[in-house]
Amino acid sequence: MIEVSLIVATLGRYDEVERLLTSLARQTINRRRFEVIIVDQNDAIDLTPIITTFSKHLTISHIRSTTHGLALNRNKGLAVATGGIVAFPDDDCTYYGDTLERVLDHYQQEPDSVLLLGSVYDRDSNQPVIRRWPNHAIRATPANVFFLYSSITIFSRLRSLLFDERLGAGARYGSYEDADYVFRALQYGPVQYSPAVQVWHSDMNARLMSRAKIRAYGVGFGAFVAKHFTIYSIALFIMALGYHVCMAVKSALFFDAKGTGTHFISITSRVSGAVSFLLHEG
Repeated sequence: MIEVSLIVATLGRYDEVERLLTSLARQTINRRRFEVIIVDQNDAIDLTPIITTFSKHLTISHIRSTTHGLALNRNKGLAVATGGIVAFPDDDCTYYGDTLERVLDHYQQEPDSVLLLGSVYDRDSNQPVIRRWPNHAIRATPANVFFLYSSITIFSRLRSLLFDERLGAGARYGSYEDADYVFRALQYGPVQYSPAVQVWHSDMNARLMSRAKIRAYGVGFGAFVAKHFTIYSIALFIMALGYHVCMAVKSALFFDAKGTGTHFISITSRVSGAVSFLLHEG
């Protein structure tokens, strides 16, 4: 019986998808207990050879989508998911062999949980990725959940909860659809963080991001804050702006034009995202 549905919205990647499927084929639980739903937005890349190969080992559904958008295509995957738990691995992440086993163990021990969050971790270097993840279990609240989530470590029992298609890559507000999803999940019951559930992803260096991607992250963050206009989101907004203002000044003092420009984009995009959402969506 399918217990977990893994929804992979993919675009522009081939080798990475193969690597992800390889990691899923190595799960310690019986492969019949989970399914992989690949929502394929490619027109130039043909994933058929990979999917054909791995379909011998995994239960895979291949959905072709002609419309780009991360949130939209995750929702397409949710529409056909059959597992009681849904997850959203990026097409360039990988699961450790025990990832799904630990997810199922958590829900067996915490049957009231509606959503589980794990950590992004590199076991080879024994280092956390993206942020310093807590090393103990925590119940998420509106005050701390922003620091406990990553889209690739969401394991949700809220099958009917959809992503906001105005947010995320390919949408007007190009990120933070995952933060929005987790914030809304808090309304339905206990959301737990467990460091025992780990997923791998390469580290992301903001200095290596394109200006377009930095701008998309900022606009999405601003929209997220405007949508969840609470004392917690306002505090996050002030903290983020304060950080980037300080870093912009520091970069300018050291004649780092690239750094100054990057932080300036981070500031203006956050403000414009918040203002735009309040004016057009609020």
